[in-house]
Amino acid sequence: MNQKIRIIALLILLITLYSGQAQAQCDYTFLLNKAESAYDIKDDDQTLLRFKSTLTSDGPTDAQKQEIQNGIDKEEKAKTHPPSNDPFEGQMVQIRGGTFLMGSPSFEPERESDETQHYVTLRDYKMGKYEVSQAQWQAVMGSNPSYFGGCDHCLVEEVGTNYACDNCPVERVSWNDIQGFLQKLNAMTGKQYRLPTEAEWEYACRAGTSTPFHTGNNLITDQANYDGNYPYDGNPEGQNRQETSLVGSFAPNAWGLYDMHGNVWEWCSDWYGAYALGAQTNPEGATTGSDRVLRGGSWYLFARRCRSAFRYFGTPANRYNSYGFRLASF
Repeated sequence: MNQKIRIIALLILLITLYSGQAQAQCDYTFLLNKAESAYDIKDDDQTLLRFKSTLTSDGPTDAQKQEIQNGIDKEEKAKTHPPSNDPFEGQMVQIRGGTFLMGSPSFEPERESDETQHYVTLRDYKMGKYEVSQAQWQAVMGSNPSYFGGCDHCLVEEVGTNYACDNCPVERVSWNDIQGFLQKLNAMTGKQYRLPTEAEWEYACRAGTSTPFHTGNNLITDQANYDGNYPYDGNPEGQNRQETSLVGSFAPNAWGLYDMHGNVWEWCSDWYGAYALGAQTNPEGATTGSDRVLRGGSWYLFARRCRSAFRYFGTPANRYNSYGFRLASF
């Protein structure tokens, strides 16, 4: 039986059998109009008239009653809340601003000289829960530049049925490419997505920690995708996957962000340069430069380069199969 007719028939049964005659006529008219509107049925729909004339006296079951309500709710929701054209709907995590110590202490093993510690104060912002996936890039740009394929497994439920299940992170995207992506995405959604600043990235990665990794003093390959042949600070070796992992494959940090260590490098908005002296508020990095900041490490490199404080950089036109990104917004 046609689903829309079956639900309307059940509506008629429910009202006529369980209400007084006068009240039934009033409720019947109201609900029938509601159902007809939800399902876009015309008054002269011959199929509807035929089913109305062949109704029996059998009462609806509890399951049928629930089906009536579910059917109307679903159709009305579809009309008032059409499917989002935003592939990042529901994937932005609210980050409460605050003050933290950016950089690494002098005693942190395998640190670099450009990680000078300094206090940074940030306003509230939002950070992408996941690295941008191949499906999401495809939804905006209509193409997929990535080297790694075979990512058809739908691990991340928020990608939704409107987008293909290519849930490996997009890679081989340059900083310049991402500017074009952001322009199209913002025009499509009416929102103001952007790359995070380097300070926003580290603050979100640390999630309140001061250790080399948000996992503590060590990072193992059960916690992140990096080259396990090169563990951190003399710890045991681990797995070397030699490719990207599906986004969200490992446990998130304390603020619900996935893959902040490893998988792909993540572009930031800043030019790379020495940190400014003294405490900073909402810093945006150097005013000029030749390289843009990358953070987080990747599947291709060592554990030490996945540290929360580690700074990497590349020319804005560089495209490698270890370079990706995640979004930020206010």
